[in-house]
Amino acid sequence: MGRKVKNHEWFDDQAYQDWIAKFQDQKKYRRNFANWVNWIGLTPSEQIEKRKEDLKNEDMQVKRYFEEKLKEYGKEIMQQGITRKTGLQYLIAVRSFFSHNYMPLVFARNELKLEEIKEVKQNHKPKWVLDNLELRTLFNVCNPRDKPLLLFSSSTGMSPIDVCQIKIDNLRIYKKDYSGKFEGISEVDVYGEKERDKTDILQQFVIGEEVLFYLNPILSERGYPESGYLFITQKGNPYEPRSISERLGELAIKAFGDERAKDFQVKNLRDYFQNALIQSGVNDKVIDSMMGWKKAGAKEHYKISQETILQAYNLARSRLSIDGNRKTNDQIKRLEIKIGQLTMQYEELRDAIPTMIEKTFEKFFEEFTDKKVKVKAEIKEI
Repeated sequence: MGRKVKNHEWFDDQAYQDWIAKFQDQKKYRRNFANWVNWIGLTPSEQIEKRKEDLKNEDMQVKRYFEEKLKEYGKEIMQQGITRKTGLQYLIAVRSFFSHNYMPLVFARNELKLEEIKEVKQNHKPKWVLDNLELRTLFNVCNPRDKPLLLFSSSTGMSPIDVCQIKIDNLRIYKKDYSGKFEGISEVDVYGEKERDKTDILQQFVIGEEVLFYLNPILSERGYPESGYLFITQKGNPYEPRSISERLGELAIKAFGDERAKDFQVKNLRDYFQNALIQSGVNDKVIDSMMGWKKAGAKEHYKISQETILQAYNLARSRLSIDGNRKTNDQIKRLEIKIGQLTMQYEELRDAIPTMIEKTFEKFFEEFTDKKVKVKAEIKEI
């Protein structure tokens, strides 16, 4: 709605920090309030300053600027198909912020009413679940920086807000020798885990060797950092969830055209990942952990072993792979090396056979001669 306000520009804002500190469950309020800040286009302190000035004005339209904007905001978020209960959580965060700063937003009874959007079934389009060919089409219009971002999203099922939060610190993406010296980026799958921002449920994931292959040039450009965010912009700033969604939307237009791209959502990549796991026969409980789900009615979410997660990813690898030719070529090279080694062993064995036979015969003849002498001696004694 307003100018784009990036999260890292206002997370240290004093007005925001004073307010958020009072909550035990800060994550939920932070997420909901961040959505409002991005929509209104003003930092928390700018909102407070504007509210102060607006309240001094005699014009009721100016005085009630934020009340009207919140009603407009409520209508827009409900267009996303969320429930009334979820919509209220978004509005509560905003009203709480202004109330904390002694400038509450005032509404008449039922003035701030949220209406759920009812889908008309006969007009409802079937959900677009990307297939591997479509994902490859999307991949082919990516620039080098987009490729690992797309592959990571489609092979982990993570939402943009979670992708933004992945840090290098706790991932073993580098090879090191026994002394800890850097030896390059990992050539095998890397395990990771993170609490989903939306649900606080642990999501277990794998960064496959294919993703690492395309990440390597980007990390090399950054000097192979051992800490910080895994994905950053070309200017060195952390990605914003909205910027990831917008960028992938632009790629969808390039790949599929304006009309088809209207049906594309970043969630399609999460659906693609889920579909690959199901088609590969991965156990339901393992899928839940890799998607970051907790079954309805379950009291707690059980963590699956790291080995099981890696095995599940390996089952789905061929369906998740976007660049199978590179992987096939690598496999061919490894087989060629193996064949070369076996050929050398065969030639060495072939050359050694005559010598081995000769030595074996000599040994046999010596043993036979010794036995013959002994037998003759025994006969003489008789």
